[in-house]
Amino acid sequence: MALLGVDTPLVRTDADIDAAVAKAGVDTRYVLTVGTIEPRKDLPTIVEAVDRLRSRGASDLELVVVGPPGWGRVEGIDRPFVRVLGEQPWPVVDALIRRASACCIASKYEGFGLPALEALARGAALAVAEGSALDEVVGDAALLFPPGDVEACTAALERLIDDTELRAVFAERGRARAQELTWTNVAQAHAVAYARAVQLRARNR
Repeated sequence: MALLGVDTPLVRTDADIDAAVAKAGVDTRYVLTVGTIEPRKDLPTIVEAVDRLRSRGASDLELVVVGPPGWGRVEGIDRPFVRVLGEQPWPVVDALIRRASACCIASKYEGFGLPALEALARGAALAVAEGSALDEVVGDAALLFPPGDVEACTAALERLIDDTELRAVFAERGRARAQELTWTNVAQAHAVAYARAVQLRARNR
């Protein structure tokens, strides 16, 4: 996996964050997913998980989907409680991450998963599908669920939303993990890897 990095989030006032969320038209509790809208992101699993949470008492909970269209047609996301906002300015995305009840990425495949790292950097409560690069990116700072498993996704989101202490633990772990993957640290890691590769090539000549 090629490492990517994250910048330290800017300090923002509560009023600024709330105004950005309101600008996006979001005015209720929500689960957030960020990324290109395409089949590999497995958005239907998150949709069904949020629907189950709504049927269990969280009737005000919505799913907010942020990101540009990708390849292929995505079925099953045209529901009354799903808001597809498309591509948004970064200050709005940043605010939506900070105010989300939980963030979720259900991708069947990820080359890295930068939205997950951005969520961790902001102390978000995050659930991700296991079995891809996401496992390595989030470490112990998020809840994992089997890809395509709606009930497991539902359970993970329910825990993150309801358990305040768990959210606090993951917020601390997430920020710590993001500090390990700043652009400075990632650049240094790449420099070390390239130097080793050059040395190995020289030895093998």
